[in-house]
Amino acid sequence: MFGLGYYKLHGEEFGEEIVDELDVTFGRIKDEPSRNFVGLGSSTKLSREHLRIFWKQRWYAEVLGKNGATIDCIYRGRHEIVELRHLTPVLLGDCKFFFMLPQHP
Repeated sequence: MFGLGYYKLHGEEFGEEIVDELDVTFGRIKDEPSRNFVGLGSSTKLSREHLRIFWKQRWYAEVLGKNGATIDCIYRGRHEIVELRHLTPVLLGDCKFFFMLPQHP
């Protein structure tokens, strides 16, 4: 784990975000904070709930946003579920980041 997290996201928009939950939703910043939500910016290209990352014996991303997402350089439509691996690139609207898993020596 990364410090106290299962994985981290690394992107120019927000730097690094260490995630310590097994099921988290990502999207446009909300007024009320939530433990299982990470705001990625205020762009209207982002849905309020755009992407869900969850653990089910492996890490997966489910596209929730109406504009879809580009995951691992392939456009994915709403409701598609994709397995994530270390350094998988993700593009949600204008927000690009990498999904990063801890690397064991």
